[in-house]
Amino acid sequence: MKALIVVGLVATLAACVPVRGTNERWLSDAEIAAKDEATCASFGAVRGTQPYIDCRLRLRSDRSAEDSRRRWSS
Repeated sequence: MKALIVVGLVATLAACVPVRGTNERWLSDAEIAAKDEATCASFGAVRGTQPYIDCRLRLRSDRSAEDSRRRWSS
């Protein structure tokens, strides 16, 4: 009986864990910023230039849209 209760609790808790393909939900703001900076740099955008700013804004916008999509689909 105890095993059945434990399995039920684990299954319930597992259903509450948010799923995100890149695990960004678990990254700090600083880690996300570093990742975004590396992404934009890999495209050749130089920090402080308009292409860099556009790249960072696009990544933020994409992340926000993805978060909204996940919230509405849950």
